[in-house]
Parts: sequence; C-alpha cells; structure tokens
Amino acid sequence: MIEEGRKRRLSFIDLYATEEGTGLYEKLGFENIPYTAMRLRL
Repeated sequence: MIEEGRKRRLSFIDLYATEEGTGLYEKLGFENIPYTAMRLRL
C-alpha cells in the first residue's frame, strides 16, 4: 500500500486503525490526526 502510494505520487494515505494496530502503523510513519484517522505523508 505504501509503495503503491509513492509510485502514484500521493501526498498522504489515511487509514482508520484499531487500538491493536495503532502501534504498528506508528512504526511505519503514520501519525494521529483528528477524526481518529491516521495519516502517512509521502
């Protein structure tokens, strides 16, 4: 998902993570944003 986003020159990827998945996504570079979504700036 992340590599495909970079290939497509996306600015960011938003996702909604469960409590259990939040730590994993933070390790990948996602950050918490308002409205409970997480965002990775590419």
